[in-house]
Amino acid sequence: MVARWRRRWWWFLLGAVVVVGAGTFVLLRLVLYRDTTTTVAPDDVLARYRATSTVAVASNAAASPVTLPESGIYRYATTGSEHVDALGGTTHTYPAGTTITVTPSGCGVEIRWDVLQERWSSRQLCLGDGGMVSGAYTDFHRFYGQDDRSDWTCAPPYVLLPASPTAGQSWSGACIGADHTQETIRASVVGLEDVAVAGRTVPAVHVQRVEDDTAEDGAAHTTTDQWLDRRSGLLLREVATSTSTTSTFLGDVHHREQYELTITSLDPQR
Repeated sequence: MVARWRRRWWWFLLGAVVVVGAGTFVLLRLVLYRDTTTTVAPDDVLARYRATSTVAVASNAAASPVTLPESGIYRYATTGSEHVDALGGTTHTYPAGTTITVTPSGCGVEIRWDVLQERWSSRQLCLGDGGMVSGAYTDFHRFYGQDDRSDWTCAPPYVLLPASPTAGQSWSGACIGADHTQETIRASVVGLEDVAVAGRTVPAVHVQRVEDDTAEDGAAHTTTDQWLDRRSGLLLREVATSTSTTSTFLGDVHHREQYELTITSLDPQR
C-alpha cells in the first residue's frame, strides 16, 4: 500500500516563504501551515463500508486457483511513520492499529488502508489470466493542511499475486500518474511461507515489489514485501519503505515512509 509522495504545491509554499521573509516564515510554519494528525475512528470506517458494500461486482474470474479477499473490515497491528523535511520538518507517527476495508467495486474489489485522516491509500483488485491483478490505485497524504492526492493507472494491469506461484518467479509492470509521473515495477516471489494469524497457520506467498518513479522534478524508490493468503489474496503482513526527493528552487525536499502491518484476525467486521 505504500505511497510515493511528491507534490507541486511545495513550489508555491516555499516560494511564498522566500518572498515574504523570515518573519512571515514563522507565521506560516506555526499558524497558517501548522501540521496536525487525526486518527480514524473505527465506527466511521464501518459506517462507510456499510454505505458502499452493496455495489455490484462484475465477474471476470477466469479459471484460476486464486480468488479475491472477502468483503469486510480487517484490523492490522501497525508500526511506522512518514516524515517530510520541508518547513523545518514534521513527522506523522502511525497508530498502533489500522484497518483495511475490502468492498466490491468494478471488476473485483477495492481495498482501502486507513492510517490517519491525513494518510490513506486504495487499490483496485481484479482477477486476470495471471492471477490477482491491479490496474489502478490512489495515494493520499496531507502535510501542513495541504492535500496531496495522486491517482495512478496501470495498463495493462500488473500481477500482485500469481495464479500458480513458485519461488524465484519474477515479472514486471508499469503505471502512470495523473501528473504523468512514470512508475516501473519489478516483482518476484520470495517464497511460499506460512503466516501465523490468531493461532491459525495460513499458507502464504511472500511477494516483493520494487517500484521506481521518475518525474521532471524528482524521483522515488519503494520496496514492499507482502505476505498474501495463497488462496484469497488477503494481505496478512506487509513491510514497506519509501523515499522520494522533489527538486525546488530552494533545494531538495525529502519524504520518507516506513511501516509494518500484521493482520490480527481473518474474520472481517461487517
